[in-house]
Amino acid sequence: MKKKSTIIILLAFAALASALVMLDGKRLLDNDGMPDLESILALGPPDRSGNPVPVASDPTFGPTVDSHTAQEKQSQLTVSAQVIFKAFYHILIVCENEIVEFIDIPSPVVRPVVFWVMAFLIIGILAIFILAFFQGLRALLNTEKPQDTPEPQQLVGEEAGDESGNEVDTQTVNPMMSTNYKDAILNLFLNIYKIQIGAPREAPARCILSRKAESATYEVYELQVKNKGEWSKRRMSIGPLGEDSGSTSKCFYVLYDTHMVVKIPHVPLTKFNIYIRFLIKQSRIKDLLQPTECIVPKVSVILEKIYKVTDSVPHSTGNVEKEYTRRLQSNHVFQNYLKIGETFVFFMDLAQHIFLSAVNRDIHNVKELILSEINDNFELLWDHQGFVGRYGLNSDKICSQLQHIYRDYDEKVRILLGRHDVPVIHPFQIKKWFIDFLHQTPIPIDEKGLNPEGVSALNDFLASVMVKHKQSINQLNAIISGYAQRTAFERNRVKIKNLITKTLELLICLKDKQIALRDIKPDNLLVVGDPDNYPDFLKFNDQFSIGIIDVETAVSWHVAENEEINQPLLGGTPLYATPTHLMRNELLCEMYDDLAFVYQFQDWFACIGMIYKIITEENLFRNTASLFSGMVNLLQKSNFTEEKQVEVAKQASAIFWKKASGELRTEIGKTRDQLERITVDVPREIAGALVAYVSEIHSRILSKIKKKVDSQTVYKAANMQVELMEASSNNITRLKVVWESNLDLVKTKPQARKRAIRLLMDLETMKKEEEIVRRILKGLNDRHPKIDARQLLETMFGIVMQYLCHKEWKTGTIDLIKSDNLSGTETFYEATQ
Repeated sequence: MKKKSTIIILLAFAALASALVMLDGKRLLDNDGMPDLESILALGPPDRSGNPVPVASDPTFGPTVDSHTAQEKQSQLTVSAQVIFKAFYHILIVCENEIVEFIDIPSPVVRPVVFWVMAFLIIGILAIFILAFFQGLRALLNTEKPQDTPEPQQLVGEEAGDESGNEVDTQTVNPMMSTNYKDAILNLFLNIYKIQIGAPREAPARCILSRKAESATYEVYELQVKNKGEWSKRRMSIGPLGEDSGSTSKCFYVLYDTHMVVKIPHVPLTKFNIYIRFLIKQSRIKDLLQPTECIVPKVSVILEKIYKVTDSVPHSTGNVEKEYTRRLQSNHVFQNYLKIGETFVFFMDLAQHIFLSAVNRDIHNVKELILSEINDNFELLWDHQGFVGRYGLNSDKICSQLQHIYRDYDEKVRILLGRHDVPVIHPFQIKKWFIDFLHQTPIPIDEKGLNPEGVSALNDFLASVMVKHKQSINQLNAIISGYAQRTAFERNRVKIKNLITKTLELLICLKDKQIALRDIKPDNLLVVGDPDNYPDFLKFNDQFSIGIIDVETAVSWHVAENEEINQPLLGGTPLYATPTHLMRNELLCEMYDDLAFVYQFQDWFACIGMIYKIITEENLFRNTASLFSGMVNLLQKSNFTEEKQVEVAKQASAIFWKKASGELRTEIGKTRDQLERITVDVPREIAGALVAYVSEIHSRILSKIKKKVDSQTVYKAANMQVELMEASSNNITRLKVVWESNLDLVKTKPQARKRAIRLLMDLETMKKEEEIVRRILKGLNDRHPKIDARQLLETMFGIVMQYLCHKEWKTGTIDLIKSDNLSGTETFYEATQ
């Protein structure tokens, strides 16, 4: 009886398992295959009236709701089957003796073999049954083709016109088949728009390029969705952030209800838990940086446009973000709205702040100033004295050439007008055509007093004049452009000075918070002030501050005594990075005494490049940045021993700093006058570091002067040696002139005379250097520390290089191949978990 009971239990278990699988499948296919998401999400996306729309009708970006959920449930069924098989296997093991006795085979050797043959036969039959069921279930679930996006013909729709009835270009967007990130982002927001207006996912839709923004940086698109027989329309703006030159991490500015940044990471993030880990880390950095404005990625930036969290959630930023994150973890469908293609992307709400890069472009944008200069002062072309008085003596020759060109033009254009039966034209109008063509503005087709044939002939003639005298016209443009740039610089000197001071204050804040951003650049910083008072608030140091966006590479060195600093992402932007950005903590600890100092000076180096760009709108370390591709390849070699890796890193650093030092001298030499016209108010904390470094330099110069005086044999009297030590550079210069010009002053041999002049020349050079350094110290030790921008850049660079490149490091024999293809603005990251 016991044996029979065991077999009956086994068969009942097999039948029960099969029934459970079939019932689970039947439950999945209830309600036309639509899963019930109401239990997961409290509210679906709102329609026009604000009422929830069934979630199953959402046009998701990526797999549709039903197909994605079906795949998820299939995965759950597979797991269920595995659990059933494991349970069945364990029951067989437990009941082995009973089954063997039931079989009643006398041979002790054969009985186990028969047992396992029967056991696997039963399991095999059950597996075939369940797998066959899965095949049928899969066929049922795949009857409707999954739609990642509406079909291309649905996106194109019918031709549209703008508000004035004119046809505009349409643009078909199919991001899942394209590597064009901008198109993919447009399609994402097109799908979001469908949800917002309650349109079905299969509704025809299209994106139409409406116009470029006035800055020519951003494009304005009109999103159109056909819903209930009518086209619903709305606009959005999109444009790349940073210099569009092959950066591996792509960032875009988007204006859709709110101002936001969409960042597509270089290393694809395909796992939701890792993506959330990145968000949490950046949120913690933001909390540490308070009260400094810091914008980090949040899932709520996008999801709040699709559906609202329940009223029971306290509406603080942190609570709302946590609630959205919790729901995303339980509902994979809405994770697709955080993706471009297969990778999760970062969404950051700008809150109407302005990028420092955009502010800097505005400050240095002289295009409008050049146009107004030409239009407002074009009569100066016929006033030789006034022209030279405004643009300088070097403009004398070009003014004479242009007057000659104009006289020839005036004569021929009148003949041309006569040929086309044009009535008498006022001389002012003829001058205006000439001036307009100087800044590439042709005569409009509807010009008063001219017929279309006359306009065409005049434009052709003017174009030929500009080509014939291209060199003279380019010289004129250079003169006017230079004048406009100098004028703009003088107008904006206070703004530039304040931006530099605020950048230095950011360094102080980071040090106080024990955080290094490690990717400081104009595109990662914000100017925080009253947007209604922009750009005037830049004139007042207390009306704005510098904020931060994107802290992906940031690291905190605030750790307990026995803890280690966490390994940050390896990466940076070559224009603002050092070789240490590519090195792991273990390697840095082998090369430097203090890891925290390394991270601080990474930000200092970035600020040196930023300060130079704020003043000149040029990149300071462009040639040096081209070494990074070679350094990346070299430092990431895995076949180096630990000792060899340290040696290679030292050699690479020596090459980098030698090139950076030379490039700094060259670029500062080109812009010396411009840099010295900016006097920076230095925060006292920064001034303290500068004073310590400059004082050390001053001491070394004084030691060199004393050594020179003590070793000389020209002036042997003790009182003369004291006078040489205390003399100013001007006194040394006068004494040198006496030795050079007055042959009868001292009866000495020619050799002694040469030694005296050589000594005084050396002392003159050292004295001038000592006086400059002493003036810097005086300015930095003042109650309100000040220093000119050239001295600031050189001093900061000296401090950073002194710590990050030791004198004993040699360039060695390694070869860092300069890459012409590496963008100076390229951002590279290595994802480290």
